[in-house]
Amino acid sequence: MVIRIENNELNLVFEKIKKFPLLSEISNIFVGLQTSADPVYILEVRDDCLYSKHTDKSYKFEYDIVKPLLKGAEIKSYSTPVEKYKIIFPYRIIQNSVKLLSQKELLREYPLIWDYFLECSEKLKGRENGKMNIPEWWAFGRNQNLNSFAQIKIITQVLANHSSLTLDLEREYYFVGGGTAGGYGIVLKDDSQLSYAYLLGLLNSKLLEKYLQSYASPFKGGFFAYNRESMGKFPIYIGTELEHRVIEKLVSYVLHLTEQLKNNPHRPTSLDQSVTDKRMCRYFEEMIDALVMELYLPEELHEYDKYFMRYLLSENLPNLDTIKGEKIPILREIFERLYDKEHPIRHNLFLLNTIPVVRVIEGKS
Repeated sequence: MVIRIENNELNLVFEKIKKFPLLSEISNIFVGLQTSADPVYILEVRDDCLYSKHTDKSYKFEYDIVKPLLKGAEIKSYSTPVEKYKIIFPYRIIQNSVKLLSQKELLREYPLIWDYFLECSEKLKGRENGKMNIPEWWAFGRNQNLNSFAQIKIITQVLANHSSLTLDLEREYYFVGGGTAGGYGIVLKDDSQLSYAYLLGLLNSKLLEKYLQSYASPFKGGFFAYNRESMGKFPIYIGTELEHRVIEKLVSYVLHLTEQLKNNPHRPTSLDQSVTDKRMCRYFEEMIDALVMELYLPEELHEYDKYFMRYLLSENLPNLDTIKGEKIPILREIFERLYDKEHPIRHNLFLLNTIPVVRVIEGKS
């Protein structure tokens, strides 16, 4: 059974951070696709084919309207999801407007898709008690937020036992939604003045994770709902451009490392290096957590002489995209320097959980 957080000290901490703008005020939070016929539109990747649960057949659809699809569980913190599914997206997005592809366009440009739709036409027309028996019966059951998927976005699974958000910089991932399954996306408003990497660092932090768990709907197994309602209440520290840059750099390091560790198994490395790289990735995440804590609760940390931003600003960390050639060796050099037992960053991280407010947030008081 999940126990709701009733700690008075913790509530006092949360009262202090409520003064910041809400995520719902600076972004649009949208639910995943709702097709009303997922077994038709969603195809499982099997070797070089796509398997349809509805027809129990495999197909080869190499079209630009067949998109990478996430069901939710594949979405992990700072991690590029593994493509296990594809979704047929019979729409064209032009300058943020969405248009359903016509029968003529499907026949001309995507004939194999049209043949597949014809094979599934009875199922598609029978959706929603026959309400989809219309001239354009291959449309999704719901058409909200379709244009949001072609944008840079932060994505999360709906149910998670800890913050598990990542960044879709390539605008390539689509995901389903509805109820307790699938995912949600976050698109920044044009006037937000924030970057996605900075926002991702805040949203994946232990502080905001604990904050969400204080009010979000709990589910069996220690899971919580990361939906529009719960995430919209996140208080977002705006801060300065210099503060943004430090967190952006560390987030870009973590994103790069998680991708390399998972998707590039042929990169030559020893077992010791692999272990070191995983520890390096975790250490950068720990620094992001500490920075977020300091941004939201500076007085509480500085009272105990625990500083992080000032030391990382003095390090003048390089932007990931300015590192030429292989980036991992440079990141290892940065890690080894910051992980030195004499470095104030490591010293302050080691003693961070001795601060009362941190112990309260981590449930150790």
